[in-house]
Amino acid sequence: MKGGRTKFAILSLLRLGPLSGAEIKDYCQSRFGQFWSESYGQIYPALNLLCEQGLIRKLEDDEIGKSKKYEILDTGRTFLREWVETPSSDRLVRDELILKMFSASMVAPETLLSEIESALSKNAENMAKIEFGIATLREMNAAKSDAGYWALILRSGQLMASARQAWLEEVLAHVQARAKN
Repeated sequence: MKGGRTKFAILSLLRLGPLSGAEIKDYCQSRFGQFWSESYGQIYPALNLLCEQGLIRKLEDDEIGKSKKYEILDTGRTFLREWVETPSSDRLVRDELILKMFSASMVAPETLLSEIESALSKNAENMAKIEFGIATLREMNAAKSDAGYWALILRSGQLMASARQAWLEEVLAHVQARAKN
């Protein structure tokens, strides 16, 4: 599929209002970061493709000021709606730490400790971002229909981060016990 799933992330955000490529990247990090990421190298080509396909348009300079902003068109809303109505593909998880655990017996346990502690710290930061997102959502003036779904997305992130925290604590305890032997 030309443009991959990036185009759906962009259309999902543009349905809320005009945004620049940088604002889309910021939203992806701050709002979607728990479950989706996009790079500038993915966003800008997808914006160009969406314009070529007539799904969005670049606003004229006199409409927006300095930064180039894009807005979704009716054809883009229809395209997005049709995608939302189709079944999702299977979830693919790529977690390098889990892959490393598969071969962890090859190295001394002490080698893994700092990486596990770093993962615990990053997960704690992730959990704090989710809590901030939950608090922000309560303060937002989002449409009630959107807010309910967004709360469910944050809850998913909260549950996954809690499960990861528990798993990381188990891994840490296991590796620490092996280091003592």
